[in-house]
Amino acid sequence: MKLPHPSTHSARPLFLRVAACFLACALAPFAGAQGVVSSGLTGTVRDTNGKPVANATVNAVHTPTGTAYSATSTESGRYNFRGLVVGGPYTVSVTAGGFKGVERTDVMTALGQDVDVPFVLEPSSVVVMEKFMVKDQVLALDAGAMGAASLLDRDRLLLQPTAQRSFADLARTNAMVTLRNVFGDRQEGMLAAVGTNNRFNSVMLDGARINDQFGLNASGLQSFFNPLSIETVEQFSISVSPFDVRQSGFTGAAVNAVTRSGTNQFKGSLYGYYSDQKYAAKDLVGGTAGTRPFDERRTWGATLGGPILKNRLFFFGNYEKFHREQTAPTPGLTPSTTDLTAINNAINAIKTASGKSFDQGTFGGAGVIVTEEEKKLYKLDWNITKDHRLSVRYNETVGTLPQFGRYSVFGSFANPILSAAIPTTSAGTVLSSNFYAQIRTEEVYAGTLNSQWTPDFKTEFKYAKTSYEQLTTNPVVLPEVRIMGVSGINSAGANITNGVLAWGMEQFRHGNIIRVNTESYSGNADYFWKNFTFTGGFDREESDFFNLFRASSYGIFDYASVADFVADRPAAFSRAFYVQGTPAADLSSFSNTGVFGQAKWEITPRLTLTGGIRTDLVDSPTRPPLNQALVTALGVRNDGNIDGVQTFSPRVAFNWAVDSERSMQLRGGLGHFVGRAPWVFISNAYGNSGVGRFSITQSSILGAPNNTPPTLTNYLRNTFDPANPIGVAPTDGDPTARRGIALLQDGLKLPSVWRGSLAVDRKVPGIGINVSAEAVFTRTDKSFFTDNMNIKPLVVTATSGPAVGLDGRQRFNGASNSAGAASTLFNEVIRVRNIGDGRTAYYSLTIDRPMKNNWAYNLSYTTGRSREAQSFGQTVALDGWSRNAVFNQNSIEVARSDFEIRHRLQTSVSRQFEWAKGWKMKTSLYYEGRSGNPYSYTYNNDVNGDGVTTNDLVYVPTGPTDPKISLAGMNSAQQAAYFDFLATSGLNKFAGTFAPRNAFIQPWINQLDLKITQRIPIYQPVEVEIFMDFVNFGFWLSRQYFGDVKLLTNTNNAVYYRRIMGNATYNANGQLVPTYTAAPAGVVIDNNASRWRVQFGATVRF
Repeated sequence: MKLPHPSTHSARPLFLRVAACFLACALAPFAGAQGVVSSGLTGTVRDTNGKPVANATVNAVHTPTGTAYSATSTESGRYNFRGLVVGGPYTVSVTAGGFKGVERTDVMTALGQDVDVPFVLEPSSVVVMEKFMVKDQVLALDAGAMGAASLLDRDRLLLQPTAQRSFADLARTNAMVTLRNVFGDRQEGMLAAVGTNNRFNSVMLDGARINDQFGLNASGLQSFFNPLSIETVEQFSISVSPFDVRQSGFTGAAVNAVTRSGTNQFKGSLYGYYSDQKYAAKDLVGGTAGTRPFDERRTWGATLGGPILKNRLFFFGNYEKFHREQTAPTPGLTPSTTDLTAINNAINAIKTASGKSFDQGTFGGAGVIVTEEEKKLYKLDWNITKDHRLSVRYNETVGTLPQFGRYSVFGSFANPILSAAIPTTSAGTVLSSNFYAQIRTEEVYAGTLNSQWTPDFKTEFKYAKTSYEQLTTNPVVLPEVRIMGVSGINSAGANITNGVLAWGMEQFRHGNIIRVNTESYSGNADYFWKNFTFTGGFDREESDFFNLFRASSYGIFDYASVADFVADRPAAFSRAFYVQGTPAADLSSFSNTGVFGQAKWEITPRLTLTGGIRTDLVDSPTRPPLNQALVTALGVRNDGNIDGVQTFSPRVAFNWAVDSERSMQLRGGLGHFVGRAPWVFISNAYGNSGVGRFSITQSSILGAPNNTPPTLTNYLRNTFDPANPIGVAPTDGDPTARRGIALLQDGLKLPSVWRGSLAVDRKVPGIGINVSAEAVFTRTDKSFFTDNMNIKPLVVTATSGPAVGLDGRQRFNGASNSAGAASTLFNEVIRVRNIGDGRTAYYSLTIDRPMKNNWAYNLSYTTGRSREAQSFGQTVALDGWSRNAVFNQNSIEVARSDFEIRHRLQTSVSRQFEWAKGWKMKTSLYYEGRSGNPYSYTYNNDVNGDGVTTNDLVYVPTGPTDPKISLAGMNSAQQAAYFDFLATSGLNKFAGTFAPRNAFIQPWINQLDLKITQRIPIYQPVEVEIFMDFVNFGFWLSRQYFGDVKLLTNTNNAVYYRRIMGNATYNANGQLVPTYTAAPAGVVIDNNASRWRVQFGATVRF
C-alpha cells in the first residue's frame, strides 16, 4: 500500500512563508546560519613602530582557483575577510602609500574560524619581501579561538587511522568527545560529547543537517554507516562551546564538515579498500570461539574535479560504494527435526485449506548477509563576479541493511500476547519469512551565496533541502505466527523443550515507514567598523515528519505447543486497527526560527571580546487528538505540543594574549544553547493518543465476547487481505479496551543548557609544541523527563505492609495495566515534561606538535563528571521511563549519566619518511585508553510494584542485623555469600542506603591503531598511494597490555547497563526481603570490540 507524505506545513497561512522570504532578502544584514560552511582571515597592518596603517589595500587570492578577495584596513589597521573558500593555500598581499608591498604565501584558512595573519610594513625606502609558510608558523596560537573546539584539515584527515574510513574515527580525535561503541563496530559508534547523549549533537555537511532527526538510530546519524566519504572532505570541525550566536541546534557537540571543490587544474582519484576475516582475529568466546566468522568488506570510489571556465566555474564529483558480506547470526534455537517437519507440514496444510499461496521460508535460510551503501556527490562553485560567489551541492546516500529479528533470541521470547496463555520460553528463532531489510535514502540539495557589497559589508545566504526515507521490505505479507513448546538445542548447546519458533511477517514491520523532509534557509551579514565586527541575521528550519508504525496490524497468533499448531488451535490472537478516517501515519511538523545579533570588539591586538544574543521560536501547529476519556479519568489533557515556545540565548566570550608575541593566551566564554531532541519522543504523543486506534485480543482465558480466537486457516481465507493488510474498522471495535497513552506537557521546551569554558594555551617554541588546558562546565536549563501518570501509591491493606518500605522506597499499587492503576481505563500514561536538573564538568590537557621535521604528535587527557535524571538513550518515551534505574519511581533522581566517561587518554604519533624523491611513507599510531561505561545494580523482579522489572536499585544493608531488611529469603550459606559479594563488589560503601544509578564503572578499555601510507610516483601528475589501517593493532601486538574489551550483557541500545541481583519483596512489616543464589552476571568479552582487523587500500591520484 503506497501512502502519501502530505506536508503538515501546507495548511499554514501563506503569509508566513512570504514573510520569511521577505525577511531573508530585506533583512540580510541581520541574517545568520546554524552551521558554518566558510572561513575568514583577519589581522592588523602596522608600521615598524607598531602604529596602525589605515586604508591599506589587502588582497587575498585562493591559489587553486584564482578566486580573489579585497579589503581595506580600518583606522585601527584591522582588515577582515569573511566567506572565504575553506582551506587554501592563499596568497595575501598588502600595499599602502609610503610603504613597500608585502606578500605572504601558503596561508591556510580554517572552517568557521577567522585566522589571524598580521602584517608589518617597512617604509618604501626599504625593500622587503616576506613569505609566510604554514609549516614555519604552525605553532601560532589562534587569536580567534574562544570556545572548546578542534579542527582536522585535509592532511590530518588522511593521517588518522580509521575503520572503513569512518566519520566516527575522525570525531573522536577531539579531547571532549568519546566514541562509545555499538555492537563493537565503530561505523555505528555513538559520539558522546562532554557526557551528553549522542542524539543531542548537530552534524552538518556544507550547512545541511545530516544527523538523525527522528532519533531511532543509535549512532545519531541518518545513514547506516558513514554519512560522508572522507575523500570528499576538505575540513572537519568539532566544537562543544561555539559562542558564535550563528550556531545552534545542539546541547552536545556541533560537528561541521565542508566538502572539497574543483580548482583550475583537473584532479581526480580512484580508490578502494578491502578487508576480510583472513586479516582479522579469531573469536575469543562463545560458540564461534577459535573461528574467524566470514566478514568481507569492500569499498571503491572515484573523485573528479576541475574547471569548467578557468577562474570562474568549477566542478567536483564523487561516487562511492560500500559492500559487505558476513556470516548470518547464530540461531537462538535449532529446532528438532521432528518439530520442524511437523510445523512445515502444518503450514502447508493451512495453505491448502485457506486457498492461499505463500512462502513461509526456511530455517537457517539467512545464508550470507549482504549490506550495501552507495554515495553520490556533485558540487559546482561559481565566481559570479569578483564580489559574489555561489556554491551548490547535491548528494545522495542509499543503504540497505538486512535484519533478522529474533532469529538469535537466547532467553525468554519477548512480547507474548497474553503471558497467562503462553508457556515460559527459554530460547527462540524464526523462519526466513520473518526476516526483513531496512532501506534508508538520504537526498540533499544545498547552496551558499557569499557576497561582498563594499569593503566593509559582506553577506552569506544558505539554503538546504534534505529528504530522508526509511522503508522496510519483507519477503511476505502475512500475520506473525509464534509457536511455543518447540524442542531443540539452544545456542549454548543445551537441549530444551520450551523453545519458540516464529514465521510470517515480523510484528513490528506491519507497516513501518519513516519520512523526514527538512528545509532550512538563512543568511548572515558582517559589517566591519573600526575595531568592531557586527554580525546579525536569522535562520529558519522546517521539518515534516511522516511516521507509519502499525505494529501487529496484520495480526499475531500465539500457539501454546506444536500439537496445538498442527491442530490450528491458537492460544491467543491479537490485531491492531485504526478507525476509518484516522490517518494511517502520524503526521507532525517542527519549525525553528532564530534571530540574532552579535558584536566582536578587538579592543587591542591582544584582547578580543564577543557578545551576542539569539532568540529561537518553535512552530509546531499540529496537536495530537484529544482523548476526552483521559481528561475525565485523570484530569490531564494529551493534546499538548511544543508550538509557540520561545527562548533567549545570550553569549559572551573573550580571547586575551598574555604577551605581545602571543606565546600564551587565555580564552573562554559563557552562553546559552538550545538543542534538538529526537523527534520520536515527541511523535509518540501523536501515535499513542488512544483515539482512532484500538486492538482486539482474543483468547480462551478471556471472558466473552473475546474468548474464541480465529483459526489461522479461517483468518487467511476469510479476513486477511494481503492487498490491504493494515487493519481498518468503521468504528472503534472495543471502546472499553485499555490503551497506552503518550503525552507532552503543553509548552514543552526543547533541551537547553548553560555552558561555559575557560582555557589557557601556551606555545613552547623550543620544543615545538602547543599546550592547552581547558575546562567546560554545563548546567541544564531544560531537559526532558518522563513519568507514568497511571501508577499510584500502594493502597495499604492488612497484609500489604506500609506504602513506603523501611528502606525508604515508595511502593505502588500495581502496574499501570493492572486493577490497581490510577485509572483502569488505560495502561501506561507516559508524560514528557521539562525539568532543570543536571550538570557536567569536563577538564582536558592537550599537548600538540604539528608536523615538523617529519614528526608530529598529539597527547590529551580528559576527565569529567556528568549527572542527570534521565539519559534518554532509548527510542520511545515509554522506554525512557521504564529503562531507567531508580529507587523512587516518578521522582527526579539525579545521578551519573549513562554517557559519562570518567577518564580518557589519547595519543597520536605520526612519522614521515622519503626513501627517494617522491616516495613518501607516513606512519601513524593512535592510542585511546578510557574508562568503561557506567552501570547500576538492580533487582531482578518488580520490587516497588510499578510493573517494571530489573530497574529497581539495590538497597545495601549495614549487616545481618539491619532492621530494614529480613534475611528470611536466604539460608545461612546464601547469607554468607550475599554479604561477601556486597563487600567484594564495592556495594558495601553504600551500606544503609541504596546504591545510586550508574555508581559503578565497567573495565578500562585500551586500544591502539596503526596506519601506514606509502606514496609511489608514477608519472606526473599520476601517483599511487597504498595504505594499511590496522585497527586494534595493540591487541595483536600484546594482549597483556592491550586486553580484550569486556562489557556487561544486560543493556538496551548500548546504554542502561545493569548487573542484576536476585529478587526482593517486602514483608508485612515493610522490611525488604532479598534473595541470593549466585553472583549476578558480570562482564564478558565482546568479540567484535576486541577483534583486531587489517584493512588494505589504494588510491590513484591524477
